[in-house]
Amino acid sequence: MERVLEEIMSQIGPMDDDIQTVVRMTDGRWIVRFGEIDVEVEHDPATNRLMFSTLIAPVPPGREAEIHEALLLYSMAWRETGGVRMALNGRGGAVVQMADVFAPDADPRTVVTVARNLAGRVPFWHDFLVARSQAAGAPQAGAPGSFAFDTMIRG
Repeated sequence: MERVLEEIMSQIGPMDDDIQTVVRMTDGRWIVRFGEIDVEVEHDPATNRLMFSTLIAPVPPGREAEIHEALLLYSMAWRETGGVRMALNGRGGAVVQMADVFAPDADPRTVVTVARNLAGRVPFWHDFLVARSQAAGAPQAGAPGSFAFDTMIRG
């Protein structure tokens, strides 16, 4: 699968004008850069899945309970969000957005579509995390700008 993934990743840059670069890390992960947003792509051999993730921002002090609840609710709505889940990258860590695809089903178009969709959601989540106003509200499944699984995979 690693050779197949390398072939797929070598093809994605020219497929989307917003991809600035695709970099293979020494530990086997890939970084797909969209402007200032990096989407990490990693193959998990144990489950044979490609995991896509983006680092959003740290949880603002004083909003931990609100943010944690929003992340849990959003992750629970995985059917409505196209399988996108939210998490923390460690205790007291930053918010991470994740989606995965069964590796044998991946092709260059799928990788571009999933990476582009995750990158496109980063500004929304970043605004929610750093907003001082409670009126910003948590992202909800089906809210404007959310996407369904068919959209996530097929673009």
